[in-house]
Amino acid sequence: MTSGSWKALIGLFVLTMGTSTLTPLLPLYKEHFGISTATATLLFVTYTVTVCPTMLIAGNLSDRLGRKRLLLPAMAVMTLASLVFAFAESVPLLFVGRVLQGLAIGGFLGVGAAFVVDHAKVESKALASALAGVFFRLGFGLGPGLAGIAAQYGPNPRHFPFQIHIVLMLIGMVAVATAAETLMRNPHPG
Repeated sequence: MTSGSWKALIGLFVLTMGTSTLTPLLPLYKEHFGISTATATLLFVTYTVTVCPTMLIAGNLSDRLGRKRLLLPAMAVMTLASLVFAFAESVPLLFVGRVLQGLAIGGFLGVGAAFVVDHAKVESKALASALAGVFFRLGFGLGPGLAGIAAQYGPNPRHFPFQIHIVLMLIGMVAVATAAETLMRNPHPG
């Protein structure tokens, strides 16, 4: 495994943490905003509806434009999503945050995993692929756990978990930005 693979794994990990940060905070949103179970469900549907088409488009684009040209904007969008949640004081902003999260994960997930594998040496490609799956699942799993702890013991339970995630995203963005591009664009195709 190369340093580029590890940097890509860090980006993958912190980005996937953000997509599920909202989950343990739903009771707080229900209490504060008075949202119904149907509205809470719609927040998850909004995310899913946004992720699917974005994933279909992102993989093809990254093959043509390069991995980092999609990864860094996707990470910026996830950071913006956490920023929206960190200051959200209305239900519509919760939906804006979910759309941004869906766009970010859709733009990052497949491309990020490919970026991890692209960086690996030939003999480590299978390991890199397995680690991408592990870090992806760890991010999704630890995101709500850490958000719950931050909400329980932090200063502002609806906002503090997202403020922590913004810091983690900045670390992840530096990691991905300092990893070498693995797919060079050919300026003269054909």
